[in-house]
Parts: sequence; C-alpha cells; structure tokens
Amino acid sequence: MTVIELPDEQAAALKAFFISRDDLIAAKLAAGRPQDLADVDAIRKAAESQCPQPAKEKPAQPKPGGPSQ
Repeated sequence: MTVIELPDEQAAALKAFFISRDDLIAAKLAAGRPQDLADVDAIRKAAESQCPQPAKEKPAQPKPGGPSQ
C-alpha cells in the first residue's frame, strides 16, 4: 500500500467518492463471479460484527431490606 501525504491546503481540496455498502453488494451480486460472491459474504459478516448488540438484561437483584429467605 502506498501512502501519499499532501500539505493541508491540497488535502482540503480533494474530493473522494465512495460507493455505498448496499450498492457494492448489489454490484458484486450482479457480477456473480465466485470471488464477488465471497466478498459479499465477507462484507455482510463485517457489517454484522459492527452492529451494536442489544444489552442483555441482568437478572433482578433482591432489594436490600426485602424479604429474607
């Protein structure tokens, strides 16, 4: 991988366009090549791993001073 560093005034003028994840998946599915299909699987797994997981409910703790057993 090559990294090119630009002075701030040049970097501020750069524009970059990126395809959305959904559009990338659609393009890869349309191509239908084995590597593209494998890429779709990897993209979906990566997206799932980045989704926040719902917090698991903690079991109810007895309140202090409540009925004793």
